[in-house]
Amino acid sequence: MLLTKLKFYTLLQLLALSILLLYQGVWLISNTTQGQIINFGKIPPRSSHRIEHSGTVVVNYTVNGTTYEKEYTRNGIPLWQKTVRIRYLLFAPSFSNQDSFIGQWVGPLIILLIFFLASCMLLLMHNTVFPKGTLFELSRQYPYIKMHEFLPYHSNEQ
Repeated sequence: MLLTKLKFYTLLQLLALSILLLYQGVWLISNTTQGQIINFGKIPPRSSHRIEHSGTVVVNYTVNGTTYEKEYTRNGIPLWQKTVRIRYLLFAPSFSNQDSFIGQWVGPLIILLIFFLASCMLLLMHNTVFPKGTLFELSRQYPYIKMHEFLPYHSNEQ
């Protein structure tokens, strides 16, 4: 199957978006629990940094009698807060995130945004990596993606 740069770009974006939604779909098979905040970050002793400036929080949470300890980004949790909601996978409780928009979506969305920007620069802008008229051939055998460049013909005859 031959695809133009625009069609190949669209295919890549749909593939990346599908992977993101599949990743988030796995989190639908999850449950929540309350986690106990045991520390705000790992600030070394005799450091000039104060605990208010810590960017992480260490949380203990218990699932089916097993206690897990994990470090998350702080995401504006105030110092006086002692608990936080944790979302964990039912089939693997050691994999967990904070149960908030930032905890669930921001990391994958940042990765998607970087991929989006890089593919835009490579496939939608005029550049020498993929010149105008480049076609992409998708196949079921190795190599799975072949690139066909059509460069203008320059004659050296006089």
